[in-house]
Amino acid sequence: MSSELARIVRTEGVVPLAWAGGAVPSDALNLGDALSPVMVALLSGRPVRRVPAWSGQPRLAAVGTIGQTIAGGDVWFWGTGCGAIQGVPPNRIRFSPDPDMRAWFAATRGPLSATLLGGGRLVTRTFGDPVWLLPRFHSPPVEKRWDLGVILHLSELAQRSPAAGPNPRLSRYQIPAEFAGRIRLINTLTPPSLTGLQAKLDEIRSCRRVLSTSLHGLVIAESYGIPCLPLAHRPKAGLMRVELTADARLDPRILDLYMGAGRATQAVWGQPGAASTDWAALIGAVDTAWEPATIDETALIDSFPLDLALREMPPGGRLCDHPVVKGLDYAHDAGTVQREDAAAAASAVDAEATARTAWTARLTAWRLPTVLSRPRQPPPPQLVRTDQGVTVPLAWADAPTAAVRFNLGDALSPVIVAAITGLPVRHIGFNSTCERLVAVGTIGHAQRRGIVHFWGAGLDAAINPDAPEMPWAPPADTVFHVHAMRGPLSAGLLRRYGVDAPEVFGDPVYLLDRLFPLGNVEKTHDLGVVLHLSELTGDPARVDCPPAVEPRMTRYHVPAAFAGRVKLIDTFVRPSLGAMHAKLREIASCRAILSTSLHGLVIADVYGIPNAWFGFGETALRTVDPLDHNRPMDHRMRDLYAGQGLTQVPIVTSWRNKPSDWDRLIGLMGEVAPRSVDVKRLFDGFPGPRAVSWDETLWPQPHGLVPRL
Repeated sequence: MSSELARIVRTEGVVPLAWAGGAVPSDALNLGDALSPVMVALLSGRPVRRVPAWSGQPRLAAVGTIGQTIAGGDVWFWGTGCGAIQGVPPNRIRFSPDPDMRAWFAATRGPLSATLLGGGRLVTRTFGDPVWLLPRFHSPPVEKRWDLGVILHLSELAQRSPAAGPNPRLSRYQIPAEFAGRIRLINTLTPPSLTGLQAKLDEIRSCRRVLSTSLHGLVIAESYGIPCLPLAHRPKAGLMRVELTADARLDPRILDLYMGAGRATQAVWGQPGAASTDWAALIGAVDTAWEPATIDETALIDSFPLDLALREMPPGGRLCDHPVVKGLDYAHDAGTVQREDAAAAASAVDAEATARTAWTARLTAWRLPTVLSRPRQPPPPQLVRTDQGVTVPLAWADAPTAAVRFNLGDALSPVIVAAITGLPVRHIGFNSTCERLVAVGTIGHAQRRGIVHFWGAGLDAAINPDAPEMPWAPPADTVFHVHAMRGPLSAGLLRRYGVDAPEVFGDPVYLLDRLFPLGNVEKTHDLGVVLHLSELTGDPARVDCPPAVEPRMTRYHVPAAFAGRVKLIDTFVRPSLGAMHAKLREIASCRAILSTSLHGLVIADVYGIPNAWFGFGETALRTVDPLDHNRPMDHRMRDLYAGQGLTQVPIVTSWRNKPSDWDRLIGLMGEVAPRSVDVKRLFDGFPGPRAVSWDETLWPQPHGLVPRL
């Protein structure tokens, strides 16, 4: 199938290409996007036909951060970038590859794109942006007119126009009079024509150095050997070297590019947006810090999934000297493109149906066997037969034998599993050789030995029971089968070690209302504050030592004036379904919930209560991207919310060691809306027998099926 696109292009004489082209009418085209059809035409020697990103038709995807927009049909990726988020506000969600798309990966821009497009798996080791090959086709002499070219990302422009300058609020781009003839601000928007693209390329090439927030500003500078540095937003100005890791606070596209070039670190110039730039120091920094980057251009060219018709120009040649790119259209009517694609798809379906019918008629007489092909699924955990019947082996964070109180979140794991299966649950230790299921809780990292089936569990990458000084790694004597994880951070950690983890996310506690429907619980308090175990004192094994707030947690002091409005809630319960029900009613009796407990937030979601993680800092309500590790949030909540595809979640903060402004906190929570979470895929992924169905809104409570309950 990898040669199928080449066959199609030979037959049709044109390359079907998905790319971020311009619209009609339009006077502006982004340089990097427009170079996609140019590079494909130059390497293939064929004209290019634009195909929608969403299509049922075979097509190529090349230059640009467009992988997250591609869906449906057969797609060949060559040098493509991919973003972690797809969609447009307010409907942005975490990217996951379209299951209806069949993909072939010739090359990607870098390893981040390769892993995103592979759903967590590195699908190719051939990296590079095709624009890096541009000097082979365009290298006319150019006068070096500027000491420094500063290439702006589209988001920094005052307006979307080829003549636009930077947003006036970005003081870092103000150029004093003494540098007016030395520094050139460059906008990557160009007129939609070959001459416009060529002029913009030569404008960049006329600079002796480059500073850029634009990805393709850096690609072009590096490919032509122009000293360059990425510009990064930093609170303090100056030259710095950053490790190319997830917490580098660098544009992920630029991380991807330089990681694909084999780098582990990269020099950048940091600069606040509202601060004036020391241009002399910056120019000196480019001269001292730039190290030429290289990619394996031969591997990138060899991976091109079409017949090569590579005609490099002699030194001094220009883009406009190549006949194949002269007739390219750079702007299109989107409706026309979609209608033509739909018509081509319908024609292809008809042709396929005709061919299939003809072959079926010819082969029927042979009485060939029929084989039903089903995707391979890991086996469910082996149920254990005892004298009393069949039990479900489940690992969960059980309370000590002498305890008279359980942590609600942990105790809900066997309750939910027993309710789904209708079978008794048997507690299995984390270090057992017994095959077992692991469901609710951040306990995946604690599992050692035996065969472990994950369904909705989370992991803590920082905890390694076998080597406390090291981050977590899978034990050699443990086999993991993953049916669902709490979120993509837990799944990604497993994938990093080669464990197959599907894109099925969720916490099983979201099924709670089917066991404990609360209906219209009377609202008695304006605000409930659910505390994490680490913020409590008390001994679960002693009746006379109930949980209490840790004395140093000054923010949890509730003055008498708020005693009837604010309720502090711990998550300890007595070992009975009735006690669990009472604790859930206590939470549901609040009009809003602040919580440092993960399951405090989940339970609030289940019962439609506005809620937010209760963080530390100046009293405020903020919205945070759970995948933005520069913003404070507990890793468990990041995992949970990222698994729901959320790009903005509310957090409310107050200082840990100062009295809380409860009136202010109650007011802030009035601005938070409840969330509705869909966990049908989580339920469908349950790896065992089921005594209930998704369509049943009320499940029997598992009386007598959970030990010590």
